Amino acid sequence: AIAAAAAAKGVPVVLDLAGMGPGPCPALHCFLSTAKVGVLLGDSAALQALRAVAGAPTGQSTTEATALDLVRAVASQTGAVAVLMDRVAHVSDGHQVLQVHNHHSFLDAVADPPAALMVAASLAVLPPTPLDRRPAGVAAGLTYYKVAAELSGRKAVQESGGPGTFPAHLEDALCLLPPQTLAVRGRVSAA
Repeated sequence: AIAAAAAAKGVPVVLDLAGMGPGPCPALHCFLSTAKVGVLLGDSAALQALRAVAGAPTGQSTTEATALDLVRAVASQTGAVAVLMDRVAHVSDGHQVLQVHNHHSFLDAVADPPAALMVAASLAVLPPTPLDRRPAGVAAGLTYYKVAAELSGRKAVQESGGPGTFPAHLEDALCLLPPQTLAVRGRVSAA
């Protein structure tokens, strides 16, 4: 129902595949055939499973070369901007790949739902762009999120030494991060 409603209104969907296992997923195949998915986010296993849904061969390792190949292949196959979420996030439209190098290890220790929200927010506030500019908008949202995570992780370590206060600090940083901090700390490159 969500996919059909979004498609009827022409609203692109940001689909976070976090936690998707390696097996077949008929519901996902149905969703992808119904919705206009603008952005797909997932780890290596989720993106490989997504490729398998469409019958493409999958691999097991995620070296830098295979990460680039995987994110390009998923984007080409789906027509969406694909994001491989890892310490270095890879963003692709099937042709170009941008890499977001900002990261904090606490992102690996706690649930990571705000990433999809930041991508959706960045796409919502940016003016409509040609298809060749979409990866830059997605990378901008992820950079904002990951810079906020770096600052929040540092603050959590100073206060308690562990990740317990990290989610609260991240929430604050996402609301309060000044644009000049993002401009100075953001690390994005073309692959």
